[in-house]
Amino acid sequence: MKIGILTFHRAHNYGAMLQAYALHRVLSNMGHDVEFISYRQDAIENAYKPFPSNISLKNGIISNIKTLVATLIKYPRCITRIEAFKSFAKQYLPESVPYSKIKLQKAVLKYDAIFFGSDQIWTSRFLGTFDPVFWGNVKCQGKKIAYAPSMEMTSFTEAQIRFIKQNIRNFDAVSIREQSMQDIFEGLLGIKFPKVLDPTLLCEISDYQPILSKRIHGKENFVLLYQVGPDKLSENLARKIAEDNQLDLIIIDSKVDLYKRKESLDGIGPDGFVSLFQDATVVITNSFHGTAFSLIFERPFISVLVKGRETRIKSLLDIAGLENRAIYDSESGYTGDVMNIDYSIVRVNLKKEKNKSIEFIKTALQ
Repeated sequence: MKIGILTFHRAHNYGAMLQAYALHRVLSNMGHDVEFISYRQDAIENAYKPFPSNISLKNGIISNIKTLVATLIKYPRCITRIEAFKSFAKQYLPESVPYSKIKLQKAVLKYDAIFFGSDQIWTSRFLGTFDPVFWGNVKCQGKKIAYAPSMEMTSFTEAQIRFIKQNIRNFDAVSIREQSMQDIFEGLLGIKFPKVLDPTLLCEISDYQPILSKRIHGKENFVLLYQVGPDKLSENLARKIAEDNQLDLIIIDSKVDLYKRKESLDGIGPDGFVSLFQDATVVITNSFHGTAFSLIFERPFISVLVKGRETRIKSLLDIAGLENRAIYDSESGYTGDVMNIDYSIVRVNLKKEKNKSIEFIKTALQ
């Protein structure tokens, strides 16, 4: 079958590109001809430009000057990072011709099926509003399948509720990713959509072999700290574990920070990201995909939950049976055994959910 994927595959974000890579890999392994529909979503395109798009007379001269100075300081490191992501996408994420929103909604897409997802394509939190394209408002010759879309929202306006009720009908098959989202949709629509795994967890280790880089860090044993938005608890915890166990520390952030710490690796792409998780001695993260790749490579880890965006991580840890590996960022630290996790039960739990997820895909395509 000819399959298109609509997701955040153009976002220079580790989780976004790797979930895209994973779903493409899974569908390709099933024998399908798969490509990404190259939707140039304005909010996503603007978010990862090296120069800020938020400079405005309304911000004041001093604020704009500070923004420009910070941008110039970070610029060389930002360009290195951008090129790393572009290189990965060019090699592993094959695209269709480019589409603007208007062009995409006018076109009749010649696919046997379009997969919408995964990632937070159904959110308004950073897109500013629900994007009709990601809610199935496109014309397609084949099926429309929502695979593991996420939104990380807990409340809705009346207008948003009407939008959801109207646009959910666009899909021939719907699945979601988090338990909280399953509960919300059941309450809103009276339908319990199946809960499936993020695509990264559907792949075998062998599926990641093509993108694993040679050792890029020069460290034998290290604590890996991966943060989406820095928080003091995560960094303090990572430094303490490194010190207590005589380990090096490597830090990767979701965006290039103004002040480069000596332990930071700024310019790595998704391939380098995966390689760090494979090689890490222990992982500290406040990220969903940081948690996911810790599970994939069976690393000792701690997930730091940030209020307001903890639902995805909590849902994944519940599935894995590792709820005790999470702490909130308001807590003082982790009190359990950091270095040891029995992954024998985790493998069984994830395998069961993986089988359900693969079965959903196969059934939706029939």
